[in-house]
Amino acid sequence: MPPAATQKHRTHLALLIVVAAGLAAGGRLLAASRHDDVAAAAATAPPSVLTRETAAFRYEYHLVTGRESLFAKCDGTRRFVDVSGENAAAVAACRRAIQAELGVGDLSDLRRPDEDRDAIARLRAIGYL
Repeated sequence: MPPAATQKHRTHLALLIVVAAGLAAGGRLLAASRHDDVAAAAATAPPSVLTRETAAFRYEYHLVTGRESLFAKCDGTRRFVDVSGENAAAVAACRRAIQAELGVGDLSDLRRPDEDRDAIARLRAIGYL
């Protein structure tokens, strides 16, 4: 090959390397910004389970299903038996405390039934509900 053609190919190869490096860096920046967006959304999104701990109980309200549970603690450990039927007053007190913390009239106001239908169907399909 003549020297001018070799120089031309080297120049094109160098430009190709620079462009590829720029695209790779841009892809990393884009991935990092997407990760930051997801992290920010997760930080601002409300939790799917609201909890309240007392000396004797752990109260849970599941925003997806609208179900509330009360679990008794014994000797510092939690038993995973729902005792809300026998402790309606404790359930109501925990619910009121969470409502006051969040500034809502009712916890069901926080639910998004239209968005959560698919999640509920999936949970039922695998036996959680």
